[in-house]
Formats: sequence, structure tokens, C-alpha cells
Amino acid sequence: MMALSDTEKTDLSIILEKVFGFQETSHWNMNEQVLEVVSKMAKEAQQCSNAMDYVPRPSYFVGKDFFKKQLRDIARRATSGEGEFYDICAKSARYKWRFEIERASQGL
Repeated sequence: MMALSDTEKTDLSIILEKVFGFQETSHWNMNEQVLEVVSKMAKEAQQCSNAMDYVPRPSYFVGKDFFKKQLRDIARRATSGEGEFYDICAKSARYKWRFEIERASQGL
């Protein structure tokens, strides 16, 4: 494993502050182990977001007719490839991975 450069450490820190907040991440040591865990977290959040593209948007009644009206939007989201995470996916990843990232920052 090659050590992270100072620039890579800074970039990783910025990303984690955005996800977890400064108070949570300010004491974390940015290292290869943290990068490994964060890459797993991002992959999981992306898979969740990709799956969310196939879910119809909220409505009082989601029946066949409503779903049919949503097909174009669902297809557009599925093929857009924007690479953004749905908030629910990011929150889920944040809760699931926080402890593992903290342990990795400690070299454990």
C-alpha cells in the first residue's frame, strides 16, 4: 500500500466532512485504510441510488396508471448516469460506515 499524498489526504478529509461533518471527522487520520472503506461506502451508496432510479416518485396512490405515467422519468433517471447519490442512500451509508471509517482512521 502506498501512502496517501497530502493533497489526497486533504481531498479525502473534505469529502468525509461533507458526509459526516467537521465535528465528527476532525480527529480522523486520513490513510489508505480510510480510503478503502470510503470507496466501499461510495460504491454501496451508488448502487442504492441506481436502484432508486427505478422507484416511482411519491403519490397518494401508486397504481398501474400512475406507474405508467412515471415510466419516462424512471427511464431518464436510470440512463442519465449523473453519478449523484440520493439523500436516503447517503444517509444510510453514513450510519452504516461511520464506525468502520473511524476504526480505519485509527489503523485498526
